[in-house]
Amino acid sequence: MKSLIKISIIIPFFLAVSDVSAQKYGLAALDSMKALLKTQKILDSDRVKIVHRISAAYRNIDTDSAMQYAVRGLAMAKKVNWPKGIAAFYDNMGSLYSNNGGYEKAIQYYNASLSINKSIGNKRAQTGNIINIGSVYQRQGDDARALEYGFKALKMAQSINEREYTALLYGNISDVYLSQENFTMAITYSLKAYQAYKQLNDLSGLARSEDRIGSVYLATKKLKEAGRYLQQSLQHYKELDDKMGQAKSLSHIALLYEDNTAQKLKYLMDAQQLFDQTTPCTPTPLPTWAT
Repeated sequence: MKSLIKISIIIPFFLAVSDVSAQKYGLAALDSMKALLKTQKILDSDRVKIVHRISAAYRNIDTDSAMQYAVRGLAMAKKVNWPKGIAAFYDNMGSLYSNNGGYEKAIQYYNASLSINKSIGNKRAQTGNIINIGSVYQRQGDDARALEYGFKALKMAQSINEREYTALLYGNISDVYLSQENFTMAITYSLKAYQAYKQLNDLSGLARSEDRIGSVYLATKKLKEAGRYLQQSLQHYKELDDKMGQAKSLSHIALLYEDNTAQKLKYLMDAQQLFDQTTPCTPTPLPTWAT
């Protein structure tokens, strides 16, 4: 049972958009943002914002460049004494460390950002910081702290009517419960996420939620229900042209066919082909700043 659960939550859900969408956006936008930076000569918050956008765009393309722009932008934000910008760069750096396994440093940067956002009363940004801290603990397998921060962020998100964060947190909390094999709570929060994304008309969130619900039903051997949600997820990922998402759903659909080896292998091979299209053949070394 444990192996199935691990498969079903391969990719934790964070504040950023999917890697595929972020990369497409980043590649399309980087040149124009760099050109704009050259024309923006005055060192003010507008110039800092451009550097932040460049760093964010690089995050899913070149982490070394993302960190270089983050460090540069942080220095600029401090120079113009702009707390909101300083907090944003600390959060950005926390994400970069988290994505590269530097969890201790990630927590430090997220907390630094959180402290500033508290001092300036930015509740939405505080919620984002708390979500990210919970996600680090989730990645480390510290379920107790992941739930602690997840529910703390959920309460804050609901208090400011931040529906996107609320939907995201329902999913994060469900993932933690699934890792604990608490299937009752896992399906409860999976369905909450599904309904929340449906109300938001967020196709990407809906696809992730359907895959998550299917994974919970798989773990509880409710194969008919699992198949229905996983097929819906696959269809939505196709509409989004999200090959990584399709591969994930296909790999989960394969688990429906434990008694049909040929069918199981077909889905796994289809999934592998899509993984190969979106994943480099050779591992990417850690950036020097993350070691």
